[in-house]
Amino acid sequence: MASIPADAHDVGRNRVLSQLQSIINQLEKVQNGTTAYLKAQELLLSANNKLRQLQVK
Repeated sequence: MASIPADAHDVGRNRVLSQLQSIINQLEKVQNGTTAYLKAQELLLSANNKLRQLQVK
């Protein structure tokens, strides 16, 4: 029971963290050499930075 968020803010934050982690996992699958690779790397960097910011709070 200790892992159940205390309030709606925590629930929303946990949902965002989960969704962001899912996006990161998908971006990591983009193969080098594809036309989408460079953009995926930019988005991956941005998503990882945002994830770190949210985890600190």
